[in-house]
Amino acid sequence: MTTAYIPAVHYHVDLHEAVIASAKILDVVSTTSGLSELNGSFVVRVPGDVAIQSPATLADLLSQKYDGLLAAYAGFTEILWDDLLDPLHVDTVYPLFAGRVGDRSSIVLNSAATFQSTVFSPIPGAAPSQAVVLWEVYNCVDLNPRDGRLVRQYGGRFSDDVSTCEVSFNNGVSFYAVTDGGVVNIPPASQGTDFIIRITNTDPASNPLYLGSWAVIY
Repeated sequence: MTTAYIPAVHYHVDLHEAVIASAKILDVVSTTSGLSELNGSFVVRVPGDVAIQSPATLADLLSQKYDGLLAAYAGFTEILWDDLLDPLHVDTVYPLFAGRVGDRSSIVLNSAATFQSTVFSPIPGAAPSQAVVLWEVYNCVDLNPRDGRLVRQYGGRFSDDVSTCEVSFNNGVSFYAVTDGGVVNIPPASQGTDFIIRITNTDPASNPLYLGSWAVIY
């Protein structure tokens, strides 16, 4: 399997904390390869240019992550996001969805299948005319060497290499294709505050993809 990795900072979070928002940060790995070993944790991936100041819990880390992402895009004032740590905002009856939906970074999208969110209505603020969409995907691989221990490995992917994304601001009447981190212009007739996002697994190697998170900045 040929894999394209993305450099970032990996925050390893306690997988077994009963109250997920209170989960502790177990380790921080600055990686240029996009790889790190899970070992009883799950990864929250933070772009290297987003400053994080000693988060005490997962809730603190996520708040800092998305505040930092919003601050990186001058001129935009709102951010809507889902780190997909549970199936709360996943449209599990969407006809093109195929995969697994669980808790704590375990949403997996089968090859050629499409994830769709439930409708966020109304989103904060006024109906936007422009937006920036970000989404994260990764692979999770078990390595079982003959003379070593079993290791579960997280591997971040470049989103545009293995997936496509579409967004709607008018409850699915109009969808617009987006690139990861690119600006999308929303025509007046399609503007609104009823947001849906779709992500399709287009991995040329036909691998399942884990969904890490998505965010829309507007």
